Amino acid sequence: PKLRTMGGAQSNYSIHCFQSETDEEDQGQIKEDSVQEVNLSAILTQDIAAYYIESRHHVAGEQVYQVGSPVDGIYFIGLGKVDVFLPSKLHESMGPGFRGKRRIQRVCQGGILGVAEMMLHKRYQFTAEAKADTLLLFLSKVKFEEMKIRHPTIASRFQQAMMQTLARTVLEANIADN
Repeated sequence: PKLRTMGGAQSNYSIHCFQSETDEEDQGQIKEDSVQEVNLSAILTQDIAAYYIESRHHVAGEQVYQVGSPVDGIYFIGLGKVDVFLPSKLHESMGPGFRGKRRIQRVCQGGILGVAEMMLHKRYQFTAEAKADTLLLFLSKVKFEEMKIRHPTIASRFQQAMMQTLARTVLEANIADN
């Protein structure tokens, strides 16, 4: 699935939650016997995406965010991959033999970073670092709040993607514990 834009055009960034469940409604197609009204605030056009989403490029080894820093938004991985690390102090406090930072997750193209922190309005709990040259699509907290007011249907889709990511993370953690 692709990021749905006006007129059926699609961007190169894919993430499942942006695809509408009713393509006819979102594309404004006309049926033979009826004309459907289209809620334009529900369509993520390239102009709307460009207003809310900021592209950021990180080279391999560059930090995306650091543990303890204030949450400024969420990051969608357009291309590349990002490793998420347990802070060294926390890892080393686990006992003898635990040294340095420990990677706890690798997030690749189509993934989302900073979801739990964004939803809970906390500081970042981990450090995220680009593992390769990476294109991130950044949605700031401020822009997301504005989106909720100006484009609530689109904001709801972003929120759904965040909830699905959070649920998947919890499920994976439960599976790993068993």
